[in-house]
Amino acid sequence: MKSCIKSLCVLFLLVLLTHHVSAQVLDVRITNVHNKKGLIRVAIFDCQSNFKKEKTCWDTCFYKKAFDKNEFRVKIPIHSGRFALSVLDDENCSGKMEYNFLGIPIKGFGFSDYYLKGLCKPVFDDFCFKIAKKEIKPILVKMKYF
Repeated sequence: MKSCIKSLCVLFLLVLLTHHVSAQVLDVRITNVHNKKGLIRVAIFDCQSNFKKEKTCWDTCFYKKAFDKNEFRVKIPIHSGRFALSVLDDENCSGKMEYNFLGIPIKGFGFSDYYLKGLCKPVFDDFCFKIAKKEIKPILVKMKYF
């Protein structure tokens, strides 16, 4: 019985290690970060409706003190598919985008391989990407501040 349990544990570990080695990775480079106060929040969406509802399929945050100058790089393991990535410069750690009385964002933001030129929020298709099995996908996010 004990040898059977040991064998199952070893098999389970091998499956986990094999999956991790062959996993897809987003190599995210975030540039133009204004200062080292607060957090950088990274969110990944899998479709337009979830982006509109701000329902992420993955999200995390990083202390900006860990940044080198005004740039940050992070590797994110993810399954293959179609995604879009957004970044929020959350200086006051409120956990959300904030706007002035005109509705203009007062925090920095950015999107995967897309630099917002106007004032309208982009749609999912503007900044989405595909990642294939075993791919390491470079993503550039240039932060924008108004």
